[in-house]
Amino acid sequence: MNKQQLNDISLQKIWIGELKDIDFLVYGHEFTVFNDVEHFFSGFEAQSHFPLIVFADNIVNQGEALKKIRKHELLWQSCILVNTPCYLSEALANGLFNKQSDDFYNSVITRATSLNLSLNLVDSALTKLLSFMWIYKGNSLLPVHDLSINSVYYYPLLECFGVNTKDAMSWLSSIHRRKLLQTDKLIDRVRYCRHCQSGHLNYVDSCPSCQSIDIANVSSLHCFNCGHVNGESKFKEGIGLSCPNCHTKLRHIGVDYDRPIENQKCNQCHTSFVDADVIAKCFHCQTSNQVDELIVQNIHSYNISMEGKSLIRLGERFDNFNLTSTDSINYSHFEWVVKWQNQLAVRHQQTHSIVKIELKNLAQFIAENGEARAIQLIDEFESRINESIRTTDICCLAGEHTLLLMLPNTTIEHLSFVYQKLKGISLLNKNSDFSLSIKGIPLPSKEMPDEIGVWLEQQFAAQQESVL
Repeated sequence: MNKQQLNDISLQKIWIGELKDIDFLVYGHEFTVFNDVEHFFSGFEAQSHFPLIVFADNIVNQGEALKKIRKHELLWQSCILVNTPCYLSEALANGLFNKQSDDFYNSVITRATSLNLSLNLVDSALTKLLSFMWIYKGNSLLPVHDLSINSVYYYPLLECFGVNTKDAMSWLSSIHRRKLLQTDKLIDRVRYCRHCQSGHLNYVDSCPSCQSIDIANVSSLHCFNCGHVNGESKFKEGIGLSCPNCHTKLRHIGVDYDRPIENQKCNQCHTSFVDADVIAKCFHCQTSNQVDELIVQNIHSYNISMEGKSLIRLGERFDNFNLTSTDSINYSHFEWVVKWQNQLAVRHQQTHSIVKIELKNLAQFIAENGEARAIQLIDEFESRINESIRTTDICCLAGEHTLLLMLPNTTIEHLSFVYQKLKGISLLNKNSDFSLSIKGIPLPSKEMPDEIGVWLEQQFAAQQESVL
């Protein structure tokens, strides 16, 4: 294999492992063959590609090989097929290699090239995940069971795309709340320690009185004649039963005696009881948890949603705020609303406000602090906005990281409550490079032109901003 062949690897089909066919043809595919994954990476020099990579039956540590390819900055979108599945192939590969693989690969190339993503610029786990799920439309984001980690389940694809395993559940929850992913199947329901969030728990019966685990099942009898209660062994006399207290012969259950419902006894405090308490003791930190105090986590598989498909096709990032307290409209509609409200304000002597909120230096914040922190920041920002605005207010996404709010019957002086809410965002106080810019302009304006967009730009440009 010469250097030109290696540089053209993006247009080739790669076979990793032993290939028995002498002419290197399998199901009509002509493969470039590498002995193993290390051999493949030692010769890999391509700059951009969507190769078909097939793993032979004899691949050693196939799961780790799949991870290595998915983590690669240029190979993460590769179409990987396997001859023999392993425990990670369902989560990281794209299916089994068969006679239909050529049609599948062609569809992958068509969908991948239609996204027109520059692989060298894709550094966001969210962008990688959404584009991957859009290209491989049959693939879901799948969890894998792993007892070596505290969370018990993890998402191998997220780990390959740079999401820390301990942050994956909260990261997914945020993306799901933003409606970019939708749940597919409920795989499991796991309970975690309230102290260390480990899923490795031991459920132990304990005494409801003293919480000792030294309890035992007992069989007791209750004498109707004198009311004495004791273990069944104390009532045995020869081949019959006799009360050790009053010496009455006990012949018929329900007539002479019965069995108390308390069938367990603590060997420490000697309390008898019906149902033991259940304590969940954490194997990791030794904390004893009440069962109703455990953190319950549903483990789902996920598919890309319509919103996620739209986002990845448009190539936008972190600008689709999820505001539940008000209606969101597009920019042209917002211009119409401003003109209409201005006319009403002039006619009925009303006062309204328009607020522009801009997230500054968000790209730098993502680069320095990671995507998970950025999502946390935006979640808190959305929460603060939702607390501040009313159902009668109208919002508009007016560009990347910019939000416009139309606040009817609100004066500029009354905007202080919005500022106070936003000042409470915790990450603003921890990172001086990130800030929120807020500007407000009043309505009505008797000199508003027909070109509302130009007028808004001029008015906001003339206003002094409040930087948080």
